Order: sequence, then structure tokens, then C-alpha cells
Amino acid sequence: DTLVWLHLPWRTSFWRLFWRSVSRAMTREPLYHEKGPRESWRLLFMSRKSILWWSISHHGGHIRNTRERIAALPPSVRVHELRSPQDVMVFLAAV
Repeated sequence: DTLVWLHLPWRTSFWRLFWRSVSRAMTREPLYHEKGPRESWRLLFMSRKSILWWSISHHGGHIRNTRERIAALPPSVRVHELRSPQDVMVFLAAV
């Protein structure tokens, strides 16, 4: 078995999330399907339910939780921790 952990730096994932969310708020693009919810400026910047706020407040706990779960895996599981976009490209080229 193999586990691939896409563990990009927080600044990388946050900026991707930020620009994707701002773009969706500007274009009113649906999040999931045509009749589904849409990103709003209010929800994005003024709400405790903001995906941006969630990213800021949950990042550290998510990393600790993931590391604990990986440590509990059987030794037979190969773990690939990809820490940069370059790591991802190298890994994908190798598989």
C-alpha cells in the first residue's frame, strides 16, 4: 500500500485558496453544480464560516493530526510526503 500526502506549504495552499475563492466571488461561479451555492464576498471575508478563516485556524491541527495518523500506519505502507509543487511534478513523472 502507498500513501501520498500532498503537504504543500501553508502559504502556497492559502494563496491558491484565496485567489480561487476571490475569482469565484467575482464571477459568481457555482461551487459544485449549476444550481449549487456560490461564493459571496460577505461569506468570504465577513463570516466565521469563511473558507479562508477555516484555513488559517485549522492548519496546525490538521498537520499534527495527519502526522499522528501516518505514524500509526503499518510499516509496510510507503509514505510519500510531497512538500512543494516541484516534488509533485517529480513524483508524477516517476509513476
